[in-house]
Amino acid sequence: MEKINWKDKYSESQLKKKRWLDRRNRKKARQQSKLTAAELEEQLQLVLTGEQGALINRLKEENMRLRTKLTQYQTKLENIVLAGKEMLDSDE
Repeated sequence: MEKINWKDKYSESQLKKKRWLDRRNRKKARQQSKLTAAELEEQLQLVLTGEQGALINRLKEENMRLRTKLTQYQTKLENIVLAGKEMLDSDE
């Protein structure tokens, strides 16, 4: 049985676009890894220097921001679901 090369499924322009997207995504992943490492190093320094209170306050603030963002997304999702239901109901 002959193996089919996955590249044969794509045109040259599609392969070029895929390579570009792959490079961009790898670059984003590396940047995110560096950012995460820097944040963790900063948190470790706060703990090692006895500034746990500052770290706790910062984490609480971040937690509050994330909860606010979550609430906003939940509201948007509820609005989308309601709009979808209204559209389906109006078709009947």
